[in-house]
Amino acid sequence: ISQNTQTTESGNNSATNNDNKDVSTNNNVNSKTTNSTKETKFNGTVEDGVFCITGVESDAEEIIVPSQINGVKVGKIGDHAFYTLPCKSIVLPDSVFYIGESAFLECKNLEQISLGNGIKTIGVYAFQSCLKLKSVSFPEGMETIEGPLFIDDEKLEEVYIPISVVNLPKRIASTTTCPKIVIVTPAGSRAEAVAKGQGLPVRNK
Repeated sequence: ISQNTQTTESGNNSATNNDNKDVSTNNNVNSKTTNSTKETKFNGTVEDGVFCITGVESDAEEIIVPSQINGVKVGKIGDHAFYTLPCKSIVLPDSVFYIGESAFLECKNLEQISLGNGIKTIGVYAFQSCLKLKSVSFPEGMETIEGPLFIDDEKLEEVYIPISVVNLPKRIASTTTCPKIVIVTPAGSRAEAVAKGQGLPVRNK
């Protein structure tokens, strides 16, 4: 077992990286890594060569997720990773391609989120109970929404879903607990068909 600790300082902010690795005889590496800043700590594991964030500890109003942690590309946001955090803004890097189930569940102060351009798949209930969230824009090239995403999002007004999203279940949002929601999507898209089937308002783009 080896342990490497690296500390960097910039202005009044400091960051500490801890990398603990257990190496077995078949050369597989199981890694648990923590990246810390003054206000935010990212916990996670390395899976298939990419860092998966499994938990975030922060009292910051804005959380900017780095594209690398300990030199490993951040590719996944795990299930419940941001659960109940009090932040107002989240920015994800383009390196993230997967967002897990309930990833931002009960982030009740969240007002803005930037998902980056690399997202391919997002899990069910990802934005449930984000009470102050007003809009979400999914990137071009995204392919899969695994289940309904928006429940108890009373201020949500606009969700953009690109035509590239072809894997989409029969529900996007709760029609009763998201009273202001409008699905913005190109004409003829899978999202348009699903939204209209649910009785959600649609605006073509």
